[in-house]
Amino acid sequence: RQGGRLRITVQLIGTKDGFQLWSGSYDLEGGVVIQVQEQLARAVATNLELRLTPTVDARFADRHGTSPRAYSSYLLARHHQRQLTREDNERAIEVYRAAIVEDPAFSLAKVGLAHALLNQRYFSNRSIEEIEKEAGTLLTSVAGANPDLPDLYIARGALATSQACELALQL
Repeated sequence: RQGGRLRITVQLIGTKDGFQLWSGSYDLEGGVVIQVQEQLARAVATNLELRLTPTVDARFADRHGTSPRAYSSYLLARHHQRQLTREDNERAIEVYRAAIVEDPAFSLAKVGLAHALLNQRYFSNRSIEEIEKEAGTLLTSVAGANPDLPDLYIARGALATSQACELALQL
């Protein structure tokens, strides 16, 4: 990093012989890291002679949303969520909400928020029924817009598991 510019050098090394198969350098202005990630992934795929179908290519583009600020917030929220403390989980919820305000169609941020809400069952006395209202709405909206998103299945599984555990405790 030098001032507002960022230089990234990527090397693809063969695991069998350690020889360099491909390399590339990218100079960027600050704030366009999302586009660079996609550029790099596409360059590596091309140099591996992988061909992305239009469907796979569209899914790849959907993962980052449309706003660099929303994506940055999403990454920060994931960081907090993975700390597994009450304070960090609450901070993750705040930051996921900010990402969704910035990009209301950002499916990963909605799923992340749903999962962080579900985590509240470990850190508070909120019932799963109360949490499910908001988390379920978020997951339903993502299922309508992006039904093949793997993260959606993980969050739905967490919700179903929580519901089953709550039901078992009531028996």
